[in-house]
Amino acid sequence: MLCARTSVRYNKQNHSSPTHGSNAFNTLTKLGQNVATLQTAATRGSLNGNRSYAVAASIMDVDLQEKYTAIKKRRAQQLPQGSTERDYQYHLDRMNLKQHIQGVLDLFEEMKRDGIRTDVYTYNTVLDALSKRGDTELVMQYFQEMKDANVEPNLITYRNILQAYEVAGDTDGLIDFFEKSKQEFQPDEIIYTTVIEALGKRGDIQSLKKYWNEMKENKIPLNACAFVTVLTALGQQKGGAQEMMDFFESQKTERGSPDAIAYTALLAGLLKKGDKKNFLKYWEEMKKVAPPNVLTYNTIMSLYAQKGDTATVAKYYELMRKAGVNPTLITYKNLIDCYGKDGEIETMMKYYNEMEQSGIKPDLNTQRLVKKYQQYSLR
Repeated sequence: MLCARTSVRYNKQNHSSPTHGSNAFNTLTKLGQNVATLQTAATRGSLNGNRSYAVAASIMDVDLQEKYTAIKKRRAQQLPQGSTERDYQYHLDRMNLKQHIQGVLDLFEEMKRDGIRTDVYTYNTVLDALSKRGDTELVMQYFQEMKDANVEPNLITYRNILQAYEVAGDTDGLIDFFEKSKQEFQPDEIIYTTVIEALGKRGDIQSLKKYWNEMKENKIPLNACAFVTVLTALGQQKGGAQEMMDFFESQKTERGSPDAIAYTALLAGLLKKGDKKNFLKYWEEMKKVAPPNVLTYNTIMSLYAQKGDTATVAKYYELMRKAGVNPTLITYKNLIDCYGKDGEIETMMKYYNEMEQSGIKPDLNTQRLVKKYQQYSLR
């Protein structure tokens, strides 16, 4: 963990005063900044080369700290009951939004030291901050502390913990916690989606199907993210495409017409399995109910580029332009890579120049590709 910082100092440096603040709060913040600065300075060598920071701190720190404490007490007395707690929560939220994780932890610990009440919302803010960096050890530490303090976890608490395991890439830990804890709460579609997405990334089709069926048994709707995750996973597994298409068709009945993202996932799976007949069937269907978007075209072009099928990549590029869908860097990368590999340097440069003229800046990888293929052509 990073070295602890005085939380008031942290707020002063990174956030404006809360809108519900007062002159007392501004003075408090200023004094807190000075105290923190002096306390830090006291551990250093000298002031202007001839006066000890420790001496300056000993002269000023006592007076400032007394004022600092007095203002905090007076402010708590003058404002309505609960204002101090709200102020702390306001700053916790601000720091969490800006992903100042250490600041969240420092301020939370100060709340406990100052005897400010902590509740499920406060703990959830801390857990959310830690989950963003996948710190499962600290997440579980605060979760246990929360229980020990008789603060009842809610659905958001469990979402945050599962998110921490997902960010950490610890699918086993995620499933273990989910199985041990799901009797304590009623999982919703967001929690199941987190579980399904983690299993999808690992390619664990059997476990993924288990939780998908569990959702259906509990009458929990399969949201768009979970739907696409299951569809993508089915497309990646070995074997034919029938199971993937059956799943897709079943969801038409349950969910209505799939969107462009779902169709794109299906088309990608069919291409990977070499099922061109059904690919074309669903491509035509998609154009009628969910017009292909830039993700669709880029996905198809990328898959054909991997096969070295330059003609088909160019075909879908032309279809893309005719449909009024604007190309992206990925689009041009596919074209540049295909024509470069084929040794068609002039055509490759045509698309490279077109990309720049359209205002798309080539990244380092694209520049290296062009340079590599130009050098090959000179051999």
